[in-house]
Amino acid sequence: MELLKRHPKAVTAGHETGGTILHWAVISKKVDIAKKLVNLMRPKDLEIKDNFGLTALHFVICGIPESVELAKCMVEKNKKLLGIVFPPEKTDPLMIGKNTPLLEAQRYEGGEKMARYLYSATPCETLNDSDCATLIIHGFRLKRFGIKIKPMPTIKTTDDVCINVPENGDQSNQMQRHLICSDKSKNNLMHVVGTISSTARINHIRGAALQMQRELQWFEEVKHMSNASAFDAINDTDKMTPRELFTKGHEEMVKAGEKAMKGTATSCTVVGALIVTITFAATFTVPGGNNQDTGLPIFSSKRAFKTFIVSDAISLFSSTTSVMIFLGILTSRYAEDDFLKSLPTKMILGLITLFLSIAAMMIAFSSALSIMLHGKSSIAILLTLLASVPVASFMWMQFPLLLELVISTYGAGVFDRKIKDWPDKDPKYSASC
Repeated sequence: MELLKRHPKAVTAGHETGGTILHWAVISKKVDIAKKLVNLMRPKDLEIKDNFGLTALHFVICGIPESVELAKCMVEKNKKLLGIVFPPEKTDPLMIGKNTPLLEAQRYEGGEKMARYLYSATPCETLNDSDCATLIIHGFRLKRFGIKIKPMPTIKTTDDVCINVPENGDQSNQMQRHLICSDKSKNNLMHVVGTISSTARINHIRGAALQMQRELQWFEEVKHMSNASAFDAINDTDKMTPRELFTKGHEEMVKAGEKAMKGTATSCTVVGALIVTITFAATFTVPGGNNQDTGLPIFSSKRAFKTFIVSDAISLFSSTTSVMIFLGILTSRYAEDDFLKSLPTKMILGLITLFLSIAAMMIAFSSALSIMLHGKSSIAILLTLLASVPVASFMWMQFPLLLELVISTYGAGVFDRKIKDWPDKDPKYSASC
């Protein structure tokens, strides 16, 4: 650094690729050195491009998007960097507007923090309709929401209204225009959502069936926001409508979801059938046997016996119901739309009735032990606890699935969740470099 201070022209000296020392510091991910170089350079020096038309800020966004402070140092020194677009060969097919640093950061999966800062630093009046459409498209693609887009002040009397996408209402149909925008291959937002499975962050969702349900929820949410023309539009690349593209892109996920559903239903059917057998037999082999003269159960007058009969009957009825439901799942057609409501609802009902039958069976078992071991309650309690271990382990393994199914199917919708807004000015980046 001392050498560069004595020879300031060396800071901007070019090399064979046309860039400066700052370009190489960023490429080598030497963030601290790059910050010092920025302080030594003049504002206009930061606009120097290499032979590929890229500034040092471009390399920060593409190579080290987590280095927000470095980008802030550059932008604060020269605001013009925010308007220097990436060269045409860096533009992706979904880029409708000019490829500014903000739009480039928004399209990278790891560039959320960088995009948040660049959005807070970019003047709203510099964003046109195409830029806003590109921001929305990549927000859908990466499930990154909260951005607020201000309408351009083309008329002085226009209200300065922020349209919070997609939480608030659609003022003056501006949001609708963004939703029906298409790229040069005639892919609209519906086409993008139809192919979202390859880039969506759905690995945290348990099982292929729930992942398929989430993909369908996404598609249906965007479909309700779009008009009929967007849903029926055919692109140039595949000659398909959004629905056809969605079906083609999710064939493997449907097969994996069917396999997962059938596997769960099969194992639960075995357990349910076993409970049906046990509880049905227990109805005719009551604890203590029957009175030889009357044929009535000997302990029929005891409260524990009544508990045994009622819980055994509940267990028999609920386990039979669960077996019927799981058989219905096994014989389902497994169409694409079945994963949205039909199959998850059947699985929820099947698991609830199965858990009810297991709980009722354990109550019946405890009541029978209480009758047979009258006066020896400690032994009855110990045996009940031991018998509960395998039953509890099964419920412990399957209950998280039931909980996820209920939340995913009947919980808050994709766009009903709390979204973190992108502020006009993020205080986190207010400190100087």
